[in-house]
Order: sequence, then C-alpha cells, then structure tokens
Amino acid sequence: MKYGDTVRAIYRAGEVERSVEIFKGATGEVLPFTKRFQDSEIAVETQFTVAEAYFEMAKKHRELGQEDLAHKEIAQGKKLLEEAIRDYPNTAARAQADYLLADLAYEGAKDVSVDEAKKRYAEAIVRFSDIVATYPDSTYAPKAQYKKALIFEKTGQMDQACEEYVKLSYRYPDNELVAETITQLGKYFRAKGKELQDAAKAETDKVAREKGNLQAHDMFKTAAQVYGRLAQRFPEHKSAGAATVLSAECWMLAEDLPKAIEVFRQVIDEKKAEPDLIARAMYWAGDCYTKLPGPDYVNAYRLFKRLTWDYPESQSAKYARGRLTEDALAKVEQNDTAATEK
Repeated sequence: MKYGDTVRAIYRAGEVERSVEIFKGATGEVLPFTKRFQDSEIAVETQFTVAEAYFEMAKKHRELGQEDLAHKEIAQGKKLLEEAIRDYPNTAARAQADYLLADLAYEGAKDVSVDEAKKRYAEAIVRFSDIVATYPDSTYAPKAQYKKALIFEKTGQMDQACEEYVKLSYRYPDNELVAETITQLGKYFRAKGKELQDAAKAETDKVAREKGNLQAHDMFKTAAQVYGRLAQRFPEHKSAGAATVLSAECWMLAEDLPKAIEVFRQVIDEKKAEPDLIARAMYWAGDCYTKLPGPDYVNAYRLFKRLTWDYPESQSAKYARGRLTEDALAKVEQNDTAATEK
C-alpha cells in the first residue's frame, strides 16, 4: 500500500460498497512558511532545513515508485536553495547550499536516460569543482572532491577518477574520506592488473606474454601497497581488516608469496578483523605455503587444521578440509600423529 491509495471493500450479501483512502500516520507533507528573521544565518539555515526535508521525502517517494511527486519535491527543494543563495549571497552557509545543489544534480542522474544523466553528472562536476576552489577550508570541500572522483568513476573515466582521488589524499590527508579513496584506488589498480594478466594469457608470443605478466605483477604490487595504507593510516576504520586481506591477496597475485604470507599472518595474529576475514587469511596463507619454491607443507597443514578448529562453520574451513586430503598434507598429518603417539 502507498500513501493516497484507495481500497474498495464490498459486502456481497447486501451489496454495500465503501472506499477508504489510506493514510498511515502523517502524510509527511512539508509546507514552507514566511517569516522575517533578524539573523540572516538563521534564515538561511531554516530554508536549508526545509529544502533537505523535501529531498528526503523525494527519496522516499522514489522508493514507493511515486516519481511525479518526487520530481515536484526536488524542484521545490532546489527552488528554496537557489532563493537562499540569491537572498543571502555572503552567508557563511553558502558552501552548504552549493554542496546541496551539486549533490542534487548528482543524485538526479539516477533513473534517467543516458543523455540526461550525462548532463546532470557534468553539472555536478562543475558545481563540486567550484566548491573545492571557492571554499577549500570548509567541511564540504573534501566531500565535494570525493563526489567529483566518484562521478568520473561511475562514468568509466577511471584515469581521471584516480587523479581526483589522489588530490583528495594530498589536500585532505586526515579526512575520513581518504580511507574510502584508498579502497577505490586499490580496486582500480587490482582491476588493471587483472586486465593486463588476461591480455598476457591471450598472447601467443612468449616474450610479449612474459612482458605482459611483469606489467600485471607491477600493477598488483601497486594495488597491494595502496590497500596496505588503509590500516596504517586508519587502524580503527571499519574497512581496515578487509583492506589488509586484499593487500595480501594482491601480493599473492603479484607472486610475491613471502610478502603475502607476512601480511596474511598479520591479520591472523592481530585478530582485529571479522572472523570470516581471519578465516580467509588463514586459508590463503596456507595456500601460499604450498606454492613456495620449496613448499612448506608443515605450516600449510597447521594453518588449514587450525582453520577447521577455530572457524569450523566458515566457507574457508570447508575448503581447508578438502585441502587436508591432498597427499602431501595427509602425509604431514600421518607424521604428526605418529610423532604424537611416540
């Protein structure tokens, strides 16, 4: 049921029919009002608050499929913001107003035609760029810089997106959005490594294939280093554990197995990450031990076995049980059992 829907009930015996309109709680309708404020800051903040209320309602109505109503609310909120900027051009809250308008253009690019989305993304980029240039010290500048990079990424312009992400890290090194930037950059370099790796596999010329693999390894190493910075700079961030595991996996893809084991061990020993991530680190560390130039089956066996004990319900433990049946690891278990019996 949606707000404003009508339900028709018919009592067949007496052919009684009634229609009831659905009103579940308040309608959520916002009515702007006229009031003169002595303080221009309060006047602007009031208009911003009402405008944001319109935007929030528009989001909800979009979720309910009521696009026409959502468009009206967005238009009303935008009008309020533009009026606030026009009437109070020198207010300290101008950065907030500009950011809301830029974000409105960004959000408006969703669920529209491709051509219309391009126009709105272009408008958002211009507005976000103006915020960074005009209000570099405001709290909205790093947000604008991040959103600008995000738009380039969404539109497939990854090189430009990376450049904007790097600018955010350089200009606002302590901002919490830098952690998100690290994740995005790591994802980009890992994807580029995979792209180069796939291209190398398709090469028929041995020299060209080897060259492509080296380039892929360099890209994976870059991704590993980028992911590794997140935990170093933001150890308490919610993505720190996941980024460290991804860093180790990228070292593994670069075929630097000792470094991969070192980073996986860090996750296992610190036990700060979520259980599934620790289990994943244990499995892949064990896998790395089996692939060393001189395979270390003893440490591989110990990690796989510990994984089945410590995290028995995890998907990684399921894989570990399968690996423990391999001849080399089964032999380690036999020797371990024999040594224990003695």
